Amino acid sequence: MQLVQPREDLTNRQRDYLLLTIFVLTRHGYYDRALILVESMLALEDYGAEVRLAHVVLKFLEKDFVGALADLDHLESLTLSGGLSSRTLVMRRYLRARCFFETGRRQEGEAIARALAAK
Repeated sequence: MQLVQPREDLTNRQRDYLLLTIFVLTRHGYYDRALILVESMLALEDYGAEVRLAHVVLKFLEKDFVGALADLDHLESLTLSGGLSSRTLVMRRYLRARCFFETGRRQEGEAIARALAAK
């Protein structure tokens, strides 16, 4: 029988390092490696908005548009739009519009794109 060690939370420094590593891996095109880190952070119950957004972006980049939409829906339910910067909101809406377009929901995607262009 193997004893299970209690999980220790990541320190802010460790979390920041992992997020930076995810960013660097993603910028260099190592989406699979970055996704492993993101999913590991989620397994450690780090459900912060940054980790969730990284998950959305990586699924989008790997062309898992249905998964990215599901994660976007989950992310939206966790965060209130009032506390987000306009840049973050635009990015989320853009990702949602592209995912809609790529999954055959063109009209919904175009409606979001028109709303973004009007601003």
